[in-house]
Amino acid sequence: MARLQVLGKFGVLAAVLLAAFAGAGANAAGQPRIEFESLPGVQVQHVALAETATQNLNLRVVSACAQGAAVFKVFNDGQRWPAAGTFGIYRVAGNQRELVSHRTMRLAAGQQASFRVSKPGEDTLALFVEPGWYQRTFTRDAELVCK
Repeated sequence: MARLQVLGKFGVLAAVLLAAFAGAGANAAGQPRIEFESLPGVQVQHVALAETATQNLNLRVVSACAQGAAVFKVFNDGQRWPAAGTFGIYRVAGNQRELVSHRTMRLAAGQQASFRVSKPGEDTLALFVEPGWYQRTFTRDAELVCK
């Protein structure tokens, strides 16, 4: 099973990962920093979890392969979540899916979280966000293949 690291807004590892994607220089491991948005194959998906008269719950997911890992960066572009949700990373093929790892967390307005799958292989990985406050059908909110 691949290892999934969840890096919250205030975590030291989050700062290291964010710095690695921020621009020039080197990260804590001495590796060159990666300009995440300029990586070949970087993808951006927008996920509308709920939009009502009182709530705007939207996510932006940026995904790319970097330094031998699959990375999904999730940005909460909406309001604070009313309850925790589950972020699941799946290996998918056709209609089949296998859970690689998951993490339950509640996002604040403007919060971001990064999910990293080490040694992803060449399988298709998908991120699915399952809100804790209502039932949602499985959807590939973000999809990534690292080769």
